[in-house]
Amino acid sequence: MKNNLILIIVLVVAVLVGYMLVSKSTNPVDTVDTVIVNENVDDSVVPTLDKSLTVLLLPVETSDVTQSGTARFEENEDGVTVTVNIIGYETEATQPMHLHQGGCPGVGQVVYPLEEVVNGTSTTVLQGVTMEMLKGELPLALNVHKSVAEISVYTTCGDISL
Repeated sequence: MKNNLILIIVLVVAVLVGYMLVSKSTNPVDTVDTVIVNENVDDSVVPTLDKSLTVLLLPVETSDVTQSGTARFEENEDGVTVTVNIIGYETEATQPMHLHQGGCPGVGQVVYPLEEVVNGTSTTVLQGVTMEMLKGELPLALNVHKSVAEISVYTTCGDISL
């Protein structure tokens, strides 16, 4: 009886192994993909840069004010429109804002002054500027100041990456 059980187990294993070997040979795993190369590609065509970008504005750790938000850059026929929305610090004062050379938080000199933030929003059109021009000026950072009176205090900043 014990020998019959062992024989049955061996037969079942043999059948399963045989089935796996047969099914593997009828379903080839190795396939060849065909790649078609177009030799008539125009090398003068350069990929275009995205015409819009959203930058996260993060709080500046050294500030006594906590602000964050977004800055949306969109290229259009007039230039690049920069739309900023920030939250976290409510003030009646206007907040100066600029595109600076360098990165956050140690930004360099002002490259583009932007419209001041009023009640958490601002929209500026950089006349005649393209996204490609901004890319050529990197590194850039958008920086919001606490107020005109406290221009040296940065509240939020975002690095531009194109």
